Amino acid sequence: MLSDSFLHKRSTMAIKLNEPTDASFTEVQVSGKLTHHDFLEFVPAFEQRVKQHGKLRVLFKMTDFHGWNAAGLWDEIKFDAEHLAEIERLAMVGD
Repeated sequence: MLSDSFLHKRSTMAIKLNEPTDASFTEVQVSGKLTHHDFLEFVPAFEQRVKQHGKLRVLFKMTDFHGWNAAGLWDEIKFDAEHLAEIERLAMVGD
């Protein structure tokens, strides 16, 4: 059984996909430490956006970002390999 503190921490995604009015532009905000669970929610949303709009220009914002756990890192590597051709341009901004 999961503890209440774990459930509270997971109630907000560490990855957030924002959809600005420009269809070819997507903003991805990340914070904390990314996990496999985060990618389970993020990847389908990203794929749907690509399906609707084609290649995307992506702004990747990192705020209080602490990397990935092992499963999250593996998911990041797979995402990069599978979706590189769907990203027209990528800008990364962080602290």
